[in-house]
This record gives sequence, structure tokens and C-alpha cells, in this order.
Amino acid sequence: MNLHNTKIRHHGHRWYRRIYRQQKDTTDTADTTLIHSGSSVGSLKGNTTIVAGGTYTQTGSTVAAHQGNVDVHAKAVNISAAQNHYANEHKHTFEQKGITVAVNVPVVNAVQGAIGTAQAAGKIGQSKNDRVNAMAAANAAWDGYRSAGALSDIAKDPKAALSQDVSVSITYGQQKNTQQTQVQGHQAQASQVIGGGTVNISATGGGKDSDINIIGADIAGKQGTHLQADNQVNLLAAGQEHSEHSQNKSTGFNAGVAVSYGQSGMAFGFTAGGNYGKGHGNGDETTWRHSQVGDAGSRTTIHSGGATNIKGAQAIGKGVGIDAAELNIESLQNTAQYNSKQQNISGQITVGYGASGSANYSQSKMNADYAAVSQQSGILAGDDGYQINIKGHTDLKGGLITSTAQAEAEGKNRFSTGTLSHSDIANHAEYKGESFGIGGSATVSGSSLGQGSSNSTPGLMTAGQSNSAGKTIGYGSDSGSQSSTTKSGVNTQNIIITDEAGQKN
Repeated sequence: MNLHNTKIRHHGHRWYRRIYRQQKDTTDTADTTLIHSGSSVGSLKGNTTIVAGGTYTQTGSTVAAHQGNVDVHAKAVNISAAQNHYANEHKHTFEQKGITVAVNVPVVNAVQGAIGTAQAAGKIGQSKNDRVNAMAAANAAWDGYRSAGALSDIAKDPKAALSQDVSVSITYGQQKNTQQTQVQGHQAQASQVIGGGTVNISATGGGKDSDINIIGADIAGKQGTHLQADNQVNLLAAGQEHSEHSQNKSTGFNAGVAVSYGQSGMAFGFTAGGNYGKGHGNGDETTWRHSQVGDAGSRTTIHSGGATNIKGAQAIGKGVGIDAAELNIESLQNTAQYNSKQQNISGQITVGYGASGSANYSQSKMNADYAAVSQQSGILAGDDGYQINIKGHTDLKGGLITSTAQAEAEGKNRFSTGTLSHSDIANHAEYKGESFGIGGSATVSGSSLGQGSSNSTPGLMTAGQSNSAGKTIGYGSDSGSQSSTTKSGVNTQNIIITDEAGQKN
């Protein structure tokens, strides 16, 4: 328990206030982190060859041959990013409660004020700074003038001075505030297959189970990158998520009494009040760690007996060749949502000779939403262009098939597909916030409270009574939005539709 002694100067008098207060401030934090340490397999000068009779799986690791070739052969191949996880929980609580006792005795205060002024005057000149000494002298002179005036009033009319009101007040209050925050998410730690020569990955011998799945990984050979699967080749992005959730709550109350006695009689008053507040904030975000297959300085080829799916990935090369049953290219959006709401209410009432009361309420809320493509998925070829042969259907959702202008000008681009469909992706960012507040107060008062008044009825207000009331209302809002479009596109005129009947349908 902390004990505080405070003096407050107010209109020539001195109030003596003693506060008995107990405080409790606690903070709890918990952190959890899981970070993968990736493995590395490879050769500095020779080749690296991996052969698996079943499924080859590589997660958050690196396979390399810095001056040679990398060959990976299995019935199925899964090369993906590892997920590093993190979580944090934080809770802060503040509690306070205490009693305040205040006493005001004008005659004693005047005498003590004069003593205090004399003591302060004795310290003038102790500072090494002339400006500080000058300010101290001015302050002492002003205090002396006020103290002398108070003592002069006592000397002129001791009886009146002794009859000035003496007041005592006792107030008890409590307050508790709590805030909690939870943060968690995961981030992708990419896998890599890199070679100074060529990189060759194949999934064969398993029929429909022979897929190559590249998820949040980079595959590149400086002399060429080649993928072959009996079924599908899937070039995909690894998802990353982050979320923050917070809550807060506050409650408090106070209650007290005040008594004064003097020439005007005896007065008694009661005061009480309280407050309550709560709120929350929630934010969620999803981003993507894209895959990239190929090296911009060499040729990249993909052969699949089933579909080749490029979603959240890019196939790049000086030249790119794709031969598949179907081709699906889709760009992925990063997304984020946020919402918050806060409410607070408080009130205070005082009853004595008359009454007064006030109340306030406020509320605010915020909503935001975001979705946009940060990196377009597709096939990006250099000066050697792209040669794409799709037996069935090709679908582009914000997907891109493009090359340098030189490749197109030299007629190196060729895109043949049974049927073709395309669609664009709408991106947006929007927010809306609004706040509302209302406050009100009312007062009913009279001229005296009976015992010190000879011409008024005890306990009743006289003709001097007054009533007043007021209120304030406030409202504000703000909003905004932006939008864009991620368009699908093929940069060549050399497009061949082999199933014209199917295309018409």
C-alpha cells in the first residue's frame, strides 16, 4: 500500500489531502516459436543424383550441385516449403483502489500559508541561476501578498474568520483495466533445387499417382530446367498467415461523502460514479510464397501426361516449352481483413443541497478489407520465346503468357490449345470507420440548507433555486476505397485453337 501526502493550493486557501492507495500492475507474456533448420545435400564440383523407388519428399531444404547436374527420379515428387510457426500472448492488468481524505480549515491554512511563504523567502538566492532567483523572488512576493491579505482579514474580523466553513470529504474508488493481445502465424521457409548445370526432375512409373508438386520452392539449373510427370505437374505457392486479436476491458467506481460547517450552517453531500468500457480488434492476413521454376538464361521445359497447374508460381527461361493435357494458370491474391470496436460509458451523480449528474457514452468501430495480386502467375520467356502445346483446355485466371518483344517479332512464340478461357481478377482495398458520442448533464440547486438559514424551511430549496440541463452529441465517419484489375494475357498472335467446336460452346 502506498501512502501519499499532497497539498493543493486553491483560491487563497490550502487543502490538505491524504491518499491511501493500493496499486497492482501485472504483465504476463508467453512466446512460442518453431523455426526449421533446413538440411542441405549436394556436390561442390560433381553431380547430385537422387533416386527413390516410391515418393521423394523434400521440405524446407536445399539440394544442389554448384558445378554439375541435379537429377531427382521417383514415382512421385513433393518439394515444398517448411512452415515456421510463431505465437505470442500478452496480458496486462492494472488495478487501483484507495481512499482520499481531504480537510479544509481556512484560518489554520492562512497561518500555515504565511509560515510557508517565509520559509520559501529564506531560500531565495540559493540558485546559481539569476533568472531562477528572480522568478523565486517574484513567486515569494506574490505568496506573501496573498498570505498577508488572508492574515489581515483575520485581524480585521476574527469572529467572521472563525466562522468560515470547515469542510471534510472522504472518497473511495476502484479501477481495473485489462488488455489482452494474441499474435500468431506461420511463414514459409522455401526449398531449393539448384544446379550449375541442368536440373532434371521426373515422376514416372506410378500412373495417376506420378505427380510433381512444387510448393513454395525454387527449381533452377543454369544450363536448363526440365520437369516430367506421368500425371500432373503442379507449381504452387505456399500460404503464409498472420493474425492479431486484442481485447480490452475497464471497470471502475467511486463513492464518497462531504460535510461542511460554518456560518452558513451545516451541509452534507453524497457523490457516486462509475465507468465501464470494452473493445476488441481483429486482424487476419494471408500472403503467398510463390514458386519459381527455371533460369532466365536457359531453357525450361515441362511435360505432363495430365494437367500442368501454375497457381502462385512462374515458369521462366530464355525459352519455355510446355506439353500437357491441360494448362491452368491462376494468380493468387494477398488478403487482409481488420475490424475493431470500442465502447465506453461513464456517469457521476452528486446529491446534497440540490443535485447534479452527468453521463457520457462513446462508440467507435473500424472495418477494412484488402485483396490484391502482388505477383502475377504465368509463363515468362526471354528472347527464345515460348512453345506451348496443350491437348485439351487452357484456363487463365489473371494468368500471363508472355515473352520479350524480340521473341514475338521473330516469330518464336507458339501457343496451341484445344480450347481457351480467360478471366480477370478484381483487386480492392477499402475501409470505413465511424465514431459516435453523447454526453449529458443536469443540475438542480438551491440557496441554503436550513440549519444555517433563519428564514428558510429546513431541507427545502428557497426562491434562490436554479435548474439546468445540457447535452452534447457528436458523430464522425471516414471511408475510402481503391480498386484495380489483374488481367489475363497472351502476348502472341500465333494462337491456334484445335477444337473450334468446343471453343464455340
